[in-house]
Formats: sequence, structure tokens, C-alpha cells
Amino acid sequence: MLKAIVLIVSLTTQLSAQTQLVKGTLYSETVEIAGRTLTLVGAGLRERWWFDIYTMGAYVESHTCNPQILISVDEVKLLRIDLLRDVEAKSMARALEDAFEKNLPTEGRSSVRVQINKALSYFKKDLKKGDSMELTYVPSVGTAIIQNSEQQGMTIPGKGFADVLWSSYFSSSTCCSGLKKRILAQCSQ
Repeated sequence: MLKAIVLIVSLTTQLSAQTQLVKGTLYSETVEIAGRTLTLVGAGLRERWWFDIYTMGAYVESHTCNPQILISVDEVKLLRIDLLRDVEAKSMARALEDAFEKNLPTEGRSSVRVQINKALSYFKKDLKKGDSMELTYVPSVGTAIIQNSEQQGMTIPGKGFADVLWSSYFSSSTCCSGLKKRILAQCSQ
């Protein structure tokens, strides 16, 4: 019996050192994108009105825990969202639009607004429980919106949209303060 307990503790320790488990979704400690290794900042649960909506993992190259640096750093970064319930495309687009609106910069606002409208137009397919989305920013390329391994529309060029996207999750005007807190609580430099 003691061997079984030691084995379970050992496996749990190995799992936590390599991944984070949130509501049944595993987030690996690192991912490879565009030839770069990104490190998991943290993962957490997005709730709204006591309903579990999705889990999200945030990945960056520099593995910073500073929210302002997470937003502004110009390096490959990824937000991976895994749905825990069905969400209509128009509901997801509306929620993102509200979050983006709160985080629009004063300078260059109109050009970023064009990018936001383009990105929101990509939300045509309803999301189902178990679906995943990846929002991947690559410097000098832009942000790709990938739903279930299929890119939605064209890559949104420039860094402005990526900054607003990351601000939506990590600024003081975040849409998701509980999610932000959970992700950053797991981060260590």
C-alpha cells in the first residue's frame, strides 16, 4: 500500500512539474511555435455568473509574471482557450468586443478598431464544449485566430491588436479578473 501511495505522489509531482490541470484540461509547461519555445505563465478557469465557461493557458517566450510586460512584450505568445460549455459565435464575439473596447489605446485607436472588427468577423462558427481556440501572436506577422486547429480568416497584422487582446486578459480593465488572478498566482520567475 505504501508503494502505491509513493507512486501516486511521484506521478502527481511529475505531472505538476510538466503540466497544469484545470477542470480536466492539461496545459503543458512549454509549447513550440514558429521555432520558439514558449513557457506556460499559468492556466485558469473563466467563470461567469457561477458557470464554468472555459479554461485558458497563457504562454510567452520570456516567462514573465508582470502583467504589463505580458501585454507589451514583442515576442511570440499564445493564449489557448478550451471550452467547457457551448458558446454561440455571436456571444463570443460580443464578449470579446466588450473586453476590447475597455482596452483600446488612445493613440492609434482607429487603426486598432479596424483590426478588432476584422478579428470579430471571423467568429462565425459556434463553439462547442471541448472545442479549443488558439490566439497566437508572432512579431512582424500578427495574430492568428485558430479554432479546432483551423485558422479563421487571415492573420491580423501588427502588434496593436495583440496588445489589446492581451490587455483584455491582463490589464487593470480585464474582462476576467478571476482568471487573471488564477493565471498569475501560478507564475514564478
